[in-house]
Amino acid sequence: ASLRVKDNRNGLSSPATVKIYVGAVALDVRILSPMAAIRFKVGQVITLSGRASDSDGNVLPDSALSWTVILHHNSHTHPFFGPTSGNNLTIVAPNPEDLAATQTSYLEIQLTATNSSGLATTISQNLQPHLVNIGVGTTPSGASFSVNGTSFNNSQTLVSWENYALNVQTTSPQTLAAQTLVFIKWSDGDTNLSRTILTPATAQDYAALFSINGCDASVVNKNSDEANLCGTLRYAASTVNPAPGTVISFSGAGLNIGLTDTLALNTGTVLQSSCVGGVPDLTIDGGAVAATKPGLVATGRVRLEGVKLTGFKGLPLKLSGNGNVTKCVEVKK
Repeated sequence: ASLRVKDNRNGLSSPATVKIYVGAVALDVRILSPMAAIRFKVGQVITLSGRASDSDGNVLPDSALSWTVILHHNSHTHPFFGPTSGNNLTIVAPNPEDLAATQTSYLEIQLTATNSSGLATTISQNLQPHLVNIGVGTTPSGASFSVNGTSFNNSQTLVSWENYALNVQTTSPQTLAAQTLVFIKWSDGDTNLSRTILTPATAQDYAALFSINGCDASVVNKNSDEANLCGTLRYAASTVNPAPGTVISFSGAGLNIGLTDTLALNTGTVLQSSCVGGVPDLTIDGGAVAATKPGLVATGRVRLEGVKLTGFKGLPLKLSGNGNVTKCVEVKK
């Protein structure tokens, strides 16, 4: 059948033609793979598998199938694959257009089956990405960092796609509230200022850890009611125990740490400060530690240097294991 349109000046349009199949019934077309419920990750190989049959139950050959995949982003689309004839074809799941597009992008899979008479039926199915929350920040908070070229100076929870590459970077040294921050490492142990994180399958947090004027912010936390200059601060380290092999160095005279609970120095930890004329620069005050608990516990191959322990109601220092070393350590109750 064809259609032509006449305007008010008797001008005729070109004919628009469509085939009409008398008594024809639409083909039964089904997408077998991928299942609509799956959530894809970047780089995943996805098999396009389908089936089509006519009203009599006759299965159409693979050559009668044609696949098209469209990448949707907000209100616009990008061609991604096809149209390509065949069956059991494969595609590789894409990256999002950018980090801002992760929550508004998905794939649309279209399968068209055409019988020998030219009757065609098209179906479509949306395929969603696997979304993962990624937290990125700094310790102390407020230092600057960037993710995929966008700069931040406060903690962010970003929505990514599994296996999407996040290029995360910070700078060192930085100045924050009159303090000099020097980068130590990321919270997962990576020591590179600039790194690439392949988004894992489950939510994960990453923090850039900085020293504050020589005091390691990953180990000690400043009391909220104190001044903000290291060297005059009283630090509370009760909630964080150093990981094995950690080196904690303090510089400057008159440094004070206030403990509220036992601080475990795990195997290989070094806790050190300067010792001038036999007098330690670092004082650890255990006045808030319960009398039933030890202050510092060294579990083997721990080195303490330039440290004064004072104010503890119970045992200030408990040495266990082998190879512990103390140098210029003063203990007073």
